[in-house]
Formats: sequence, structure tokens, C-alpha cells
Amino acid sequence: MMLSFNTDGTVDRNGDPVVILRSDNLAWAKWRDTGGVTVIENPSAFYNNGSWYLFYSGNAWAENYYATGIAYCGSKIDDGLCAPMPGPNRAWFSYSGPAVRLPDDMRKYGLPGNKRGPGAMDVYRARDGKPWVTWNYLADQSSGRNSRTGRLVITGSGADADFKVQLP
Repeated sequence: MMLSFNTDGTVDRNGDPVVILRSDNLAWAKWRDTGGVTVIENPSAFYNNGSWYLFYSGNAWAENYYATGIAYCGSKIDDGLCAPMPGPNRAWFSYSGPAVRLPDDMRKYGLPGNKRGPGAMDVYRARDGKPWVTWNYLADQSSGRNSRTGRLVITGSGADADFKVQLP
């Protein structure tokens, strides 16, 4: 929904909520998740070359299956449903093995370092105008989560854009 930011630091609604992405048809977001509800969370909206994209997390956050999806939203993010890229059956970024993971056909790419359960990806532009991302992943020897930062490399545009991450 549209928001109004007040000078005293408070926020007010400035319109009605609009559904821009539904979780019920995202096969990767519910794979082996026995919770009964397909959860997507941690949205990060990103504008690039005339198009809006929505980065989001899905599946059970404490599992290797937790992954990051990207949806194409067009020129306006409040215009209705965004379309999952590369479709509803594949996460964009996920862990790629060797431990239990999403099947290969449910993932487009892994991330640098190939850490388990990558999610909570946030996209931003650095001072030089280039896009970067931060994301969390499952720590190797504990139940906690750690974070990484990388450069977001974008080729193409619109619904045909491709996104990859490189470490600095």
C-alpha cells in the first residue's frame, strides 16, 4: 500500500493494500515445508532501467531449502500481480549442494560461497550507482545466520533481465 511519511517520523496509510505477489503457486517455496502455509517474506523492491523487481525469500528459513525469488513487476509496482522469474517452479538463488537442498530444477543459480539457506536479500545502490545485495545464510556450525554482501550484475532488461551476484 502507498504510505505517507510524516515530519514527526510516523507513517500513515495513503491508500488501500494491493496484492502484488501470491505464494500459493510457488512450488519451490513450499518444497518439503510441512508447515501447511506457503510463506514468502523479506521483500525488497528494486527499480532498474524502467522496471520494478521484487526480491523475496521463501520456504522454511531454518532449512537448506530457504531461497530467494525474484519477481518482475513492470513499470509500476502497485499495478497488480508481479510475475515470478523465471517462473513459479524455480527460485532464483538457492543453495546447490552437497547437503539436502532444493532439486536442481527448482533453482536458477547458486550464490558465491554456496552457503545453505540464502534469504533476506536486500538490494541497494552504492554511491557509485551500481547495484549491490546483502543476504543471510545458515551458519556452518550453528543454528544462527550470517550475512554476505556482493555486487549484483544485471544483464538484459524487463521480464528478460538476468541477475547474478559476484563477491567484491
